[in-house]
Amino acid sequence: MTRRSLVELAVGVCLMAGLLVVAARWGGARRGPSDESEGPFEVTRLNPPGAAPAFHLSDLQGRPVRLEDYRGRVVLLNFWATWCGPCRDEFPAMERLSKDLGTRGLTVLALNYEEDSAAVSGFVRSYRVTFPVLLDREGRTGERYRVVGLPASFFVDRQGSLVGAALGFREWGGAAARSYLAGLLGEGA
Repeated sequence: MTRRSLVELAVGVCLMAGLLVVAARWGGARRGPSDESEGPFEVTRLNPPGAAPAFHLSDLQGRPVRLEDYRGRVVLLNFWATWCGPCRDEFPAMERLSKDLGTRGLTVLALNYEEDSAAVSGFVRSYRVTFPVLLDREGRTGERYRVVGLPASFFVDRQGSLVGAALGFREWGGAAARSYLAGLLGEGA
């Protein structure tokens, strides 16, 4: 074996080890913490809150939807894409949130980022999503919210103020997430 071959082998082994570490950490984050060891629900709180950027998008049936349509409700805006693994992992728990907290004033809006309606419709059918899914085809709404990665979630209070943001996967079914949302809904912890 030549010296060059040994160096290439060593580099390859190091790269594989690094990929395994990254995969293990990502897999652990996707599983989410157990209820006993769950940490705080990490949200960047905006202080002071400001008006949430308005948008006018279409849903999958082509109906116009505006953020203002949900004034008086707490809105969880989630930017996502069908190709995004962590986005896919969040959808079942967001569906449960929508069903569990919808009658208490929560609306989940999923804003698909720059994909065509055919791909999004197939995804929505396969995941049996019942909350509104909107199409941000050109990514303009994502730009207004300064989305830099997916998934990205934003919280709008009942008065239409943007009060928080969370970049990356979140364990929406956990007690910490539900406690945060209960606070926004005015229910205390």
